Amino acid sequence: MMSDSDSRAFFLDCDPGIDDALALAYLLARRTPIVGVGSVAGNVDARRGAANARRLLRLFGRLDIPVSVGLEAPGDDHADDANSSFHGRNGLGGVSLPSGPDDVGESTTPDTLRRLARTYGDRLHIIATGPLTNLAHVLAKEPDFGRRVGGMTVMGGAFSVPGNVTPWAEANIASDPAAAAHVVQSDWSRLTFVPIDLTYTHLLNREDQAAVRDLDRPELETLCRIVDFYYDAYQERFRGQHIPLHDPLAAAIAVEDARVVAATRGEVTVRVEHGERRGQTTASPDADGRVTIVSAVDRPCAQILVDTFTSSRQR
Repeated sequence: MMSDSDSRAFFLDCDPGIDDALALAYLLARRTPIVGVGSVAGNVDARRGAANARRLLRLFGRLDIPVSVGLEAPGDDHADDANSSFHGRNGLGGVSLPSGPDDVGESTTPDTLRRLARTYGDRLHIIATGPLTNLAHVLAKEPDFGRRVGGMTVMGGAFSVPGNVTPWAEANIASDPAAAAHVVQSDWSRLTFVPIDLTYTHLLNREDQAAVRDLDRPELETLCRIVDFYYDAYQERFRGQHIPLHDPLAAAIAVEDARVVAATRGEVTVRVEHGERRGQTTASPDADGRVTIVSAVDRPCAQILVDTFTSSRQR
C-alpha cells in the first residue's frame, strides 16, 4: 500500500472531527510516516481537537506520534451548533475513547511546524484538513516557509459548487477566510487544494462500513461507531445513505494512494470582506499559478479505505 511518496515526512493539521478521525485512522493503517499531528479550531476547539487526536492515537496504539495544540479560529455564530450536529458534542460522535493522559507537546502547532520545517526541509508535507489558521500564523513569522517544505495538501474550498456552510463558502475556508487568503497568496513549492467539488463525489456507504466492521478489530469497531453518528446526521439532514469522504480523500491524494488524473493550475482568491459571500473561493486558471485544484482521481476513496484497513490486518 505504501508509495514512493512515503520517503516524505507527513504532518496532519486537523480539527477532529469525525472525517478527520477517519483520515487519521487511514494514515495510521497504511503506516504513513507521520511526524506530528496538530490541532486547529474548526469542528471543535483547538484543545479538544488535540485531546481527540491523542485519544485516537491511543486507540490505534501510536502514542509515539506527538500531538500539539494549535490556534483558535474565528468562526461564524452558528458554527458550534452546526458542527455538533454533524460531529457530536465531543467531536467524535459522543463515543468515549480509551482513557489516559491527554499529553500534548509544550510547543504550539505553529511552532512545531516551524521546527519540523527546519528538521525535514523539502521532505515535509503537510495535510491540512481544518481551517488554515496555524499555517497563516507560520507564514506571518516565516514568509518563505511554503518554499522550504515539500508542499501542502488542503481539504477546502468550493469552486464550481455551492458551499456547505453558506451558498458561497466551504466550512474550512469560512472558519478563517483571512488565514486562507494568506496561504493562497504565499509562495509554495507545491500547494494542492481538494475542494468539496470533488469530495462530495467520493462517498462511503453502509456496505463499505460493514466491510470494515467485519474485520472484527476492536479499534475499527470503535471507529465505525464514531462514523455511525456521521451517517445518522447526514441521513437526518439530507435523507442520504452515504457520507462524503472530505478529509480521507485529501489524505489519500497527499500520500498518492489516489492518483490525480485531472486538475487545474491557477491562482485562488478568497473573499475576506464581511457579508454573505465571505469565505468564497474563486480560481483563475494560470499555468504558472501557485495552486493546483484537483478535480478527479483514479479510484474511489471508499475503495482505498476498505482496501487499506483490510490489508493492514495482515501485517
